Amino acid sequence: KRFVILQAGPGRGKSLVAVALGQLLEGKSVCILATTKALMEQYQNEFQYLELSLIKGRSSYECNLDSSYNAASARCTSVYKCGLKLNGRCTYYRLKAQEQVARVVITDVAYFLTTYLYADGLRPKKLPFDVVICDEADLLEGWLLNTVVIRITRTTFRRVLSGIGFPGLFM
Repeated sequence: KRFVILQAGPGRGKSLVAVALGQLLEGKSVCILATTKALMEQYQNEFQYLELSLIKGRSSYECNLDSSYNAASARCTSVYKCGLKLNGRCTYYRLKAQEQVARVVITDVAYFLTTYLYADGLRPKKLPFDVVICDEADLLEGWLLNTVVIRITRTTFRRVLSGIGFPGLFM
């Protein structure tokens, strides 16, 4: 694996370098991570002439069936089988489908971590991208610390302690 770090001040062209790299790597799938939705929209506005797939978290999209909900709280997130989701008319799921075949995807760090790395718990999945570019990588550590949280219940903690020879401790 290779790592390249580019550090430069605001307005120096880091976003242009990221997009250019994504365009130059023919045959490779590229994911550009942005730390804010504003930065994602900046990519979308500045490079609208390119085929970039922009995907945000579910809560960023209005439910097409009931506008009083967003895609994160819509009925399709439960057992309800939404016809819009199934026939490709749901904005969120349509963008998810486009993302699977896009060469350059722009997303935010939180969506990336929860969707690609830790959707199945603490076992990271194989990434569907050949190259990942993180804009504002200096903020990545904070995102990782806020995303990967392990919660242990009191009952589990007691079982672990009793399993290693401390049965009466903290009871």
